[in-house]
Order: sequence, then structure tokens, then C-alpha cells
Amino acid sequence: MNNRLSISVFRRIIITTGIICLVLGSVCAQKGAAFFTQKADVALKKEQHLKAEKLYKKAIQVDKKYAAAYWGLAKTQEYYEEYDNALLNYEYAVNLEPNVKYFQSKAALNYYLALDGLQAGETCNCGTGKIYIPEVVNTSSENYAYFSTAKKDLEAAFEIDAQNVDVVFQLALICQAMGEKELACEHLATAKDLGKDAATELIEKICEEE
Repeated sequence: MNNRLSISVFRRIIITTGIICLVLGSVCAQKGAAFFTQKADVALKKEQHLKAEKLYKKAIQVDKKYAAAYWGLAKTQEYYEEYDNALLNYEYAVNLEPNVKYFQSKAALNYYLALDGLQAGETCNCGTGKIYIPEVVNTSSENYAYFSTAKKDLEAAFEIDAQNVDVVFQLALICQAMGEKELACEHLATAKDLGKDAATELIEKICEEE
């Protein structure tokens, strides 16, 4: 009698647990993914890139819709110069959770790839550091395609936060490289109004030249 009762209680516990997991499955998955992602973030800060990569992948296995894990994985792939994979995972991140940080990271990598092989049109000791002003690129070049993608990502970030001065300033540099001088100057004027010191000097170099 006691054995039958114990088996009956055990079965009820299993059934109840199963129902809870079905109802709260996505919540449990998110918590699990967050746990692995947080551990991966710590590893990444310590420059333990291989460990971080494994943990980010574990987080994605737990929850394939956890954007932060894709963003972190892309960061580790950038370190290993796996740029195609990094761009793919940044794309997953921005599609799952569009936010300024994810768009900026994806744009920054595209901007880096766009600069490959380019010569500096000008170099400006502006604000607190040296600003590289890329040469204007040919519209049919691979560099232009990377600049164009970076521009779209930054425009998406701008729609989310129009007061983000770093987004606006980077947009100005990209527009300059794409030959869109008027738009570049508009962004520089906005960056200046938002308090970007370097924008003032770039306006003098780019927008007020004869």
C-alpha cells in the first residue's frame, strides 16, 4: 500500500514538473542562457577568449533566441578574425533585440573591414585624439559595400537614440567616405551640437574648405 502510494505521488510530481516546464520553458531557457552568458562575459573581460566562446555557444544551445549570447560570441569571433561568422552573429543579435550597442558593434566591424587597403584622405588631430578621414571610395568597390552596410546599422541605431553622439559622429565619417559630403556635414553639425569637440575641427576641414 505504501509503495503504491509512493509511486502515485512520484508520478504526480513528474507530471506536475513536466507541466511547469512546458508552461515556463521559455523563462527557464532565458535564465539558463543568462547564466552562461554572464559567465562568458566575465571570461571575455579577462581575455579568456576560448572559454568565453564555449560559454556563449552553450548559452545559445539553451536558448536560441538570447540576443546577448550572439553578441558576445561575435565579439570572440572578431578576436579570432573570423569576421564572416562575427557579422552573422551580430546580425542574429540585432534581429532578436534591436538596440544601439548591437548595431554599433556590427557597424564598427563593417567599418573596420571597409578601411582595408584604403589610404587616409586626411588625418586630423581633433579633440582628444587623431581622427582618420578615409578617402572617398568607388561605389562599385567592396569597401563601399562595407561602408554602406555600416551606415544602415548606424542609421538604425540613430532611430533608437538620436542623441547618441558617437553614432552621429561615426555616421559623418562614413558618409564622407561614401562621397556624401552634404550629409556628412549635417551629421557633423549635429555631433557638434551634442558636444563632440572633434566635430568642430572636422567641419573646418571637410565642410568649410574652398
